[in-house]
Formats: sequence, structure tokens, C-alpha cells
Amino acid sequence: MSLADWRRDSVNTLVHGLYSLVKSIKPHVKVGISPFGIWKPGHPHTIHGLSSFDSLYADSKKWLELGWVDYLSPQLYWEIDPPQQSYPALLDWWLQQNKMNRHLYTGNYASAIVVKSWPVNELVRQVQLSRDRRDQLSLGNVFFSAKTFSHNTHRIGDTFKSGEYSTPALQPEMTWLTAPAPSSPQNVRASADFKLYWSSDSSHTVRSWAVYALRADVWELVHVLNRDTMEVGVQGGYYAVRGVNRLGKESDAVTVHVDDIYVGVVGK
Repeated sequence: MSLADWRRDSVNTLVHGLYSLVKSIKPHVKVGISPFGIWKPGHPHTIHGLSSFDSLYADSKKWLELGWVDYLSPQLYWEIDPPQQSYPALLDWWLQQNKMNRHLYTGNYASAIVVKSWPVNELVRQVQLSRDRRDQLSLGNVFFSAKTFSHNTHRIGDTFKSGEYSTPALQPEMTWLTAPAPSSPQNVRASADFKLYWSSDSSHTVRSWAVYALRADVWELVHVLNRDTMEVGVQGGYYAVRGVNRLGKESDAVTVHVDDIYVGVVGK
């Protein structure tokens, strides 16, 4: 075995051992890694740049292929259009390596709007491209650095809040992991002052509450509340409340009709 192969094997042993150890202690805990975005130059064929396989001894393709992670966040810190490090080309390549159907949450270089003078719309387009591949388990984005959002640099926070991030979202469910199913909300009721109430979770299976509103015959997620919040203001109409466990699995819904004349539970 060459020195380079020995180093890669040592890293592989660490990654596999870490995943196995975590699952043996707490099977529900999610394990993920954010590797450099290029595995090897030429993969795909238009890509040039540093090889994480050869220079960092990181065989990140293997970790994803063998399911040694629950999610991977490859650092695709490049623009969409330049072919040498094309964001969509690299994203598609990583998705093709996902033989075990894990989640891909792409790493995006938000700080580039400062250090590289990227327009904010570049990042908006990248999120849109990621979402276009949802059926291939491209299920989210991770931004470096979060300071650009908390400081609203170049109004990036305002842009996303009014566009791609204008509605709440639940974490995608990881169906291969196990955790107790969440209990349905109990004693759901509506008050005359247009608030929904329900009882606290005594089963300790609920991590959050999801509240949906029926709009034009479509149930839309309107609130994601922490497990200690048991009320929310609403308007007239039909609403549904579900418990959500730590893995993103939802309980059966309890549906409530709220209007000026009548309030009450209408079924599950």
C-alpha cells in the first residue's frame, strides 16, 4: 500500500468508525460531512481544480456511495456558468454517486457576495437549481457564512425572505433512521378570538408542531412551532396540526374549522 493509499484508508476508517459508533449509541442522531466540492478533476469531465482524493486524502465519493453519512454537504463554492467549476455540473455529479439514497444539502458560498462580488441573484439561482433536483434527493442548502444572512449583507436576507424562503419548511424525513413515531396533537380546539390550542406532548416523541392551512384545496404549511408552544393565532378557515419527531416524520393530522360562527374539531 502506498503512503497516499494508507492515508486515505486511515481517513476512511475514521469516517466509517465514527458513523458506526454514533449509530450504536444513538441511532437517531444524524451524521453528516461537508467535503471539498471536487472529488477529482475530470469528474465530471469539464471540471478542473484541486483533487480532494489526492491532495486531502478524502475519498468522499466512497463515503456517500457506501452510506457512511446520513447527509453530505459538498462545498460547491463556485458560480453556475464557468465550466471549470460549474455549480450544476458538480451538483449533478454528486447526486449520481448517491447509491444509498442519502440526503444532499449543498454547501453554498454566501460570503462570495463580499469577497468575490457575486450578485445575490447568483445564490438565488443556485438554490433554485438545487430545488429543481429534489426528486434526486437534493433537499437543502447550507450557507457559508451565516453572517451574511444575520447581517443582511447586500440585503441577502431580505431577498431570500421575500422569495425562496418566504414560507416555513420542515426538515426532510430520513426514512432509514429509527425513532419513536410522533404522537398526534391532543385536545385541539379553536377559540372565538381566532387562536388554536392543543395539549403538551406527554409521550416525549414530538420535537415540533406543524400547522397547515387549507388554501384553494391545497394544504400549505404556515407554522413550524417548537414542542413547548401549544397555541397559534389563525384566521378563518380549515387548519390541520401535526406532531413532528426528531427525524422529520409527521403524525396524523387533527383538522379544525375556524370561522365567525363556529369553531371546532372536524376530524383526523
